[in-house]
Amino acid sequence: MLDEHDKASQPAENELVNLDMLIKKRTRELRGQVLANRSLSEDEVQELEQLVRLSEIEHAGLSDQKPPLWPVIVVFMFSMVIVSLLAFTRVSKTDIQVNVETTAFQSRSKESSEISPMMVLSELSVQNGSALFIDDVPLLDASGAGDISAVKVLSAAKGSSDISLAPLLAKKDQVVAFEVPDRTHILIEYFASLGTAEASLRGRTTVKTATSNESRVFSIPTLLRVQATGSPLELRFTQEDAKNKTLLRGIELSSLTFNQLHSLASDEAHTSSVLISPILGGNLVLEDVRGRMIPIQDGEFVRFGNFRGVVHSVKIKTGRILLRATGTVDAIDFRTAGRWRSMMPTKLEYLRTHHELSFLWASSLYLFGLLVGLLKWLRWIT
Repeated sequence: MLDEHDKASQPAENELVNLDMLIKKRTRELRGQVLANRSLSEDEVQELEQLVRLSEIEHAGLSDQKPPLWPVIVVFMFSMVIVSLLAFTRVSKTDIQVNVETTAFQSRSKESSEISPMMVLSELSVQNGSALFIDDVPLLDASGAGDISAVKVLSAAKGSSDISLAPLLAKKDQVVAFEVPDRTHILIEYFASLGTAEASLRGRTTVKTATSNESRVFSIPTLLRVQATGSPLELRFTQEDAKNKTLLRGIELSSLTFNQLHSLASDEAHTSSVLISPILGGNLVLEDVRGRMIPIQDGEFVRFGNFRGVVHSVKIKTGRILLRATGTVDAIDFRTAGRWRSMMPTKLEYLRTHHELSFLWASSLYLFGLLVGLLKWLRWIT
């Protein structure tokens, strides 16, 4: 709708147009008389001067009318609302790269795959086992007299005997937890209804359980198989060369988390634990916004929503795990001092990165329009 200023100015503008047309028409008539060698009378000259003077007065009066400021204000406020929404609204999905040092992490396999290479161990401990086989002959099982809820297999001496742990397999959608509880041990835990670990024994090896302590000499490599049903199968082992050992490489994951339970000091009747972040440091790279890097502090909680990606490498160093992974997520949350913060890129960042030229032109035209409108209004004021 037109405001009062526009309604008042329209008749004046129409009258001015009619006056200009009258002046042009009369000027053409008088010019024709001159070209026809006819002199102009004094009345005709005065008439033309009066028309020109009247046109000048009307033009000056119309230009003195105050230009409206409200269009500039409306456009400015509307643009501020749009920019604010873009600056505070997060994108629904983004690509990331994770580079962290941690003492533990949990993953869910997208497809069945190997999660570790063959490793030579000096010690292998198994928790929550239900059956123990040597050369497919049952040695101990939960239904018998032996208790194998905790089994420890020890090699006698380095070089003369060893335990060769076969590559560990993870089934589709199986959750596997990796942990380095101290400087010498590695812990792998299967969260599944059925888990199996196999190792090759050579030389003098001791198998310890809660109720037995059996030592044998295996002149040829012999298969040891530990099976678990119901409870998660937990493997804890000491590697002969635990430094700079690569466990995972190129494994597709459908989940990646960083959590660790820390036991608190308590009496015998009560045990308690608290969830802590095992992360020692690292960084998160946002691939969709020119690789913007977000540092991850020691002890900071990191949570991903619907992670889908690949673990490129998991290296075991003394007392820590070096993990590098890439993937797509729909949420990134950091928690520091009890407060969660979203680290997903904003839509404004995304537009500025992926539509840089269009963003630049639109911003320039917008600022130019605002400047022109404001200058017209200021010029009338002054």
